[in-house]
Amino acid sequence: MDPIGTRPVIPGNKLVSKEPPSGEPAPEAAGEKLDIQSPHESTFKEKLGKLKSAALSQKGRTYITSLGLGGVGLATLGAFVFGLPGAVIGAAAGLCGGIAAGALISSPLSFFKWSRTSSERVPPGSDVNLNPALKESSLLKPSVEKETDRVTDSLAVPGNRVTLEKNGVNSFPERYRMMEEAKHSINLQTLIFHSDETGWKTAELLAKKAKEGVKCRVIYDWISSADSDPKIFKMMKEAGVELQAFNTPVDYKWHEENKDEIVRHMHGAFQDFIKGVGEEGLAEPDKWIAEKGEKEFKFWIGNNEKVLERLKEYPPLLHKLNNRWHMKILTVDGKEAMLGGMNIGSEYANGGSGHRDTSLGEKAFSAGAFRDTDVKVEGPVVGKVNEAFAENWGYAGGEDTAAITAENPAVTAAGSTKTRFVSHQPREKKDRNIENWYYQMLKNAEKTAYITNAYFLPTKEFRKALIEAAKRGVDVRILTNSVDTNDLPILSQGGRKFYRELLEGGVRLYELRKDNGGKFTTLHTKASVFDGEVATIGSHNLDPRSFNLNSEDTIEIQDKDFGKGMHEMFRDDLQMSNEITLEDLNNETPADRLEQWFASEIIKDLL
Repeated sequence: MDPIGTRPVIPGNKLVSKEPPSGEPAPEAAGEKLDIQSPHESTFKEKLGKLKSAALSQKGRTYITSLGLGGVGLATLGAFVFGLPGAVIGAAAGLCGGIAAGALISSPLSFFKWSRTSSERVPPGSDVNLNPALKESSLLKPSVEKETDRVTDSLAVPGNRVTLEKNGVNSFPERYRMMEEAKHSINLQTLIFHSDETGWKTAELLAKKAKEGVKCRVIYDWISSADSDPKIFKMMKEAGVELQAFNTPVDYKWHEENKDEIVRHMHGAFQDFIKGVGEEGLAEPDKWIAEKGEKEFKFWIGNNEKVLERLKEYPPLLHKLNNRWHMKILTVDGKEAMLGGMNIGSEYANGGSGHRDTSLGEKAFSAGAFRDTDVKVEGPVVGKVNEAFAENWGYAGGEDTAAITAENPAVTAAGSTKTRFVSHQPREKKDRNIENWYYQMLKNAEKTAYITNAYFLPTKEFRKALIEAAKRGVDVRILTNSVDTNDLPILSQGGRKFYRELLEGGVRLYELRKDNGGKFTTLHTKASVFDGEVATIGSHNLDPRSFNLNSEDTIEIQDKDFGKGMHEMFRDDLQMSNEITLEDLNNETPADRLEQWFASEIIKDLL
């Protein structure tokens, strides 16, 4: 197994390995350190510990989720209809409703043991095909490439040099080098810009380069960065860094006209749904879901389609607040680019390093370490990335978008690797580019399809594509988070609803273990490799949000050496994971299945 942090580099078509930075502490072995409670612990401290455990348990999370959705939802509706008094009353009513919903979802826990995958069964990953050895891959046939061009609105560009950046321990030092050496421009787009150690280091470097005369531009998502210290953005702006925040409160316009009408229709719609469930359904929710849930829910949607469409025009918490710019882009001087899954935060930068950033507290996201992957590209494809950034800059309200590409010199070949940059903007452009890319790969792959994705809640169409590939004899495997490692545990439950269908269709499924030995708190990678020859790394998750709402990006790499490195990385990640079997699913409780249905049908677009 390669050490965590190993970085394969593709100079042309030659694979080179770089060792982790010297002095990097070795990851602790899983189970090496035990947390033993003292028998003399004070009663008060013991009660606090129990309260904390209860809050973090699946039952506790269910209550908290229900309370949050109920309180925020009814407070928003109350404010919308009655103003501030309505918001207070709505919040109180929502909390009460949340308690009831939490009890409904969690009550089976009193009678059934909560079952999870055994952490003792560890797949060795030794059966991963490291070299499919196809003489001529169907994925790269001219006819297939032409169709890929068409359905993804992109072109594969030759003459690039590609470097796999496994974990933040490799990616962030390279990012800092790129920015430090910038002569003309630095363009950065991120979903999250934390004000932790990594955020301040990045911000201070950008401020320094702006003062030197380098044109520095940053796009970030305001909602996802709302908990960051405003001083970090003020400091950059005062230094000359140009900032564009997407999804700010200024973007929201509360509609007043016809509000009574829409509220009346909403009330009637939800009453219809409760009537459809009936007393028997409320008494036996697991049975109702299995026998009638999907049919009743589809029937309810069909009956209330006009009402649901009208909701898109109303309060931001029901629509605009749910929009996200999820793309991660860094380009320097139009010559180098960094793409992948990493935001600006210590949980990303510290992946694979053994270091923890507790500057924002022990329990902050920044104190964790994410298993994530980036890729650095040099060559002509960087121009395509810069064009996408320029377009996003203008959409976010930035000026002089033409200067973003014009100020960067024409880039000559830096290697011999063919790459394709694909952007995906289902809201702005109504396209399905990255989703279509996956369908092309799954339809034409012959031997292997290895997919690593942090948030796996596949659509019906995507499940069908995975199963059809498996039935053709393709070795289809998915690695994702477990409920215990996902920073959004209910999303993993939503994905689990479809595990049986996938397993019975021949797809193999793996989940990252909590005791993974690499000290990774969460899997955040979005990568795949097909037939060992075509790979992709980007920001796109395999869930309804990325398919239908988020703007996303990914980079396709056509290279056998790079593909082999991706297969090795996949093998190593499987060693930190559990393979899921039908036996595991048979041990799930009614509470599991009810939460899975709730996540996959009701709130999937909010996750």
